[in-house]
Amino acid sequence: MYIKKLYFALLLVPAFNSNALPILAGDDHLYHNGAPFGEWSNTTRYQQIYISSIFSSSGYLESMAFAPIRDGYFSADITIKLSYSDKSIGNLSTDLESNILTGSQAVVFSQSGFYQDVTGGTENFSLLFDFGHNDFFYDPTMGNLLLDIAISNVDQNGISAVSADRTDTYTSRSYTRLDSPPLADEIGLRTMFELTPTQVPEPATFWLFGLSMLGLFGFKRKLC
Repeated sequence: MYIKKLYFALLLVPAFNSNALPILAGDDHLYHNGAPFGEWSNTTRYQQIYISSIFSSSGYLESMAFAPIRDGYFSADITIKLSYSDKSIGNLSTDLESNILTGSQAVVFSQSGFYQDVTGGTENFSLLFDFGHNDFFYDPTMGNLLLDIAISNVDQNGISAVSADRTDTYTSRSYTRLDSPPLADEIGLRTMFELTPTQVPEPATFWLFGLSMLGLFGFKRKLC
């Protein structure tokens, strides 16, 4: 009986590390930009790279969100992919395929006719993309994180722009538009990630917790 109770107690341990952590990429410099979500951006494909050092541990990326500058809505056909990249911040190529580390890219979100009401403000990360069962495992020791968005049919009465960073420190971008050649620059959209760490308790902590639970069960039995 005690062994079964100890086994049950040990099964509870991983639950203490299941909480997702918010991770913000980018500084607030009162700057904003339209690509790729703005109503007149004409962006067809958009890449943005994030420096690995903003992630304190490996884990599963479960969602990402952006901060529109005013109230409104966003509507488009959109596919979002994540991958690793060996490019550094400020050095994405306009040859977008060359920015992707081979074999690392995965679709995390895809929807035709996506629609979402949003609340404006540089700290209101209300343009949210929840990855659902398509969460992406990211290990910062393996390279920088690369966002890759294919977008079309953006509603021309939707949001105009979202909060952006142009310090060329945490993030930068490269993208294609309908009406101009490919462009790469130091701008990147401020992004709020939700990451569930994969760290587990050290073995000593694990067993001490189990033994303490076993003692608690034994103590309760004596009182009964």
